[in-house]
Amino acid sequence: MKRKNLMILLVTGVLLLLAVGLILSQKSTTLNREENAFAIEDTASVTKIFLADKDDHQVLLTRKQKGKWLLNDSLQAQEESVDLLLKTLSKLAIDHPVSNAEHNSVVSRLASRSVKVEVYQQRYHINLFDKVKLFPYEKNTKTFFVGGETKDKLGTYMLMEGADKPYVVGIPGFRGFVSTRFTARFRDWRGHNIFRSDIKEIKSLTMKFHKEPEKSYRIEAEGSRSFKLYDISKQKYVPAFDTIKVIEYLTAYNDLRFESWLNHLPDHKKDSLTSQEPLYDIHLKEKDGDKQHVKTYKKKTPKKRENIQGKPLGYDPDRMYATINEGNDLVLVQYFVFDKILKPIGYFTGDYEVKKRRRFQEVEMR
Repeated sequence: MKRKNLMILLVTGVLLLLAVGLILSQKSTTLNREENAFAIEDTASVTKIFLADKDDHQVLLTRKQKGKWLLNDSLQAQEESVDLLLKTLSKLAIDHPVSNAEHNSVVSRLASRSVKVEVYQQRYHINLFDKVKLFPYEKNTKTFFVGGETKDKLGTYMLMEGADKPYVVGIPGFRGFVSTRFTARFRDWRGHNIFRSDIKEIKSLTMKFHKEPEKSYRIEAEGSRSFKLYDISKQKYVPAFDTIKVIEYLTAYNDLRFESWLNHLPDHKKDSLTSQEPLYDIHLKEKDGDKQHVKTYKKKTPKKRENIQGKPLGYDPDRMYATINEGNDLVLVQYFVFDKILKPIGYFTGDYEVKKRRRFQEVEMR
């Protein structure tokens, strides 16, 4: 009997300790939630961010494998902007609630001019102390509205979905407002990357020189540092080539960007630009199935320019047009950026001496 009473006392004591700990943790959590109601502590678990404004602009940012982000499920997002948004989400903190005097006007402005933000994160049906995580699923963990900046430009009005009280929110130590980082405009998230492939991800790379087909080739990956080189004009594999040069060449596809979008041009103008014979035709395939196809075209010189021999230049020696995303987008690219990938097959076999391009002399040959 004494043993039974002792067990009851022990169990009761344990339950009391657990209850006290739970109460204290709830208080702590409540305080933490009040101070960081809009913050996302674990941004690594964020899978999607949806933003929509009152002018019917909306974008969906989705995390892919390998840390890449997609815009509206199909295009590469500008990763620097996504990184900044994630950092902002992790640091958001409430400065103070909106005063009663300005409450109605702030709520009214939020209702008419704000950006709705939905954050989705990966969660687990079974999560034991963050050590054992089983059965993942996606959950909408946070939804709030981002308004304009305060009069002193040191805070941003925000309202949690379903709440009545708006807050002035900012980043501790940062003097400014963050509303501009929560944009729902498509153009603000569109990345300028044409290629962003790690060499380990590349399955094959095809480079075609339309005006000089004998320079065309295809590189095929057999392993992480093993490749095959195919001569397209001769329709056969090359038995000997410089593997180091191939590796250096493919590394250039890790970050290759264009200068500006040209989608604003009228359709007849774009059709005219792309109806000419391409200069270069580039196909890149990744091992996971992703691919990118780029065609480049000559660009006429916008004003009278001459080469070093005094002859007029018909085409721009510094820039060319390019179509990307399966021909759906027209962009402007620089030779300065693209020169590192415009290598002929002889560059890898030793039959071609790399020379510094004399743009004003050779541009007519392109």
